[in-house]
Amino acid sequence: MNPKQELIRALERRGLWGMVQKAKDGYFSRLGSPYPAPLAQLVKELEALGHPDLAERARNGDFDHDEPGRAGPR
Repeated sequence: MNPKQELIRALERRGLWGMVQKAKDGYFSRLGSPYPAPLAQLVKELEALGHPDLAERARNGDFDHDEPGRAGPR
């Protein structure tokens, strides 16, 4: 399983459906994300939602990927 799929699976397990869609659309990907620092944004959102364990995994690079999604410029 690639890091993007791992992220989506982890978010689904927590019921974070809004973040699941953002992950599928590439918001947390290094390529094509509208965020200047997508992984930092992922960490910020996970911490704000009360998931410090997932935020730590993101900080450790577990979900780091560069697969483009649909979030970038069209």
